[in-house]
Amino acid sequence: MKNSKKHLLLSLGLFILFASVLPAIGLAIPWPGDPPPPPPPPPPPPETQLIIEDYRYSSYLYSTVIVWQKYESDPTKDYYFIKYTVTERYAQNDVFVEIYAMDADIKVGTGGALIDRANRHPSAGVYAGNELNIGWGGITISALMPFSFVTMRTDTNTEQQWHLYSTVVPVTRNKVDFTLSVSVPEGSGLYFSTWSYAWWYRWIFFYAIPVTSGYGANHYIFARDLWPGV
Repeated sequence: MKNSKKHLLLSLGLFILFASVLPAIGLAIPWPGDPPPPPPPPPPPPETQLIIEDYRYSSYLYSTVIVWQKYESDPTKDYYFIKYTVTERYAQNDVFVEIYAMDADIKVGTGGALIDRANRHPSAGVYAGNELNIGWGGITISALMPFSFVTMRTDTNTEQQWHLYSTVVPVTRNKVDFTLSVSVPEGSGLYFSTWSYAWWYRWIFFYAIPVTSGYGANHYIFARDLWPGV
């Protein structure tokens, strides 16, 4: 009789334990036919992405074209930011020879799609020489603009050409940064072409004697939309 009571109490305890654990097991283990859990959402894209960095040089000048694309929720437009930098090579180690004038030219086109001319930058005009920190699309870019004249040599809805001419003696730090921002219809992409030219002089007492002049390397670039359909 005592053994029967022990077996009964043991069975009852096991039943209560099983009954209390069963719901937890049922919640932890999906039964056949339950839908799989949804995947985690994708991370948001970066606000601005570097898409091109093209570096070239000639016997006279170094030049770099850097292109960023800004992520936008606007499905009808793509936004690009371009920095075109030209620096001295010819007499970079000669303290008595300086650049006394520099040309820099960049042409931007779409191959037929319309450029948003209201959002382009810079406009034509005279610019005082100073160093700028330009905030654009979540990034900060340092740009050096010498005292210079900027003209629009081509100004249409599908092609625009900026030309910078600096005649300050010497050109500030023998370097120029040319920054552009443009917007175009979604997916159209952009092509760029550039050229640069500089003149050097040598200081002899209070006189500036011309030394030489020459072209920098040309850039020919096509930028594709990084986020098609966005």
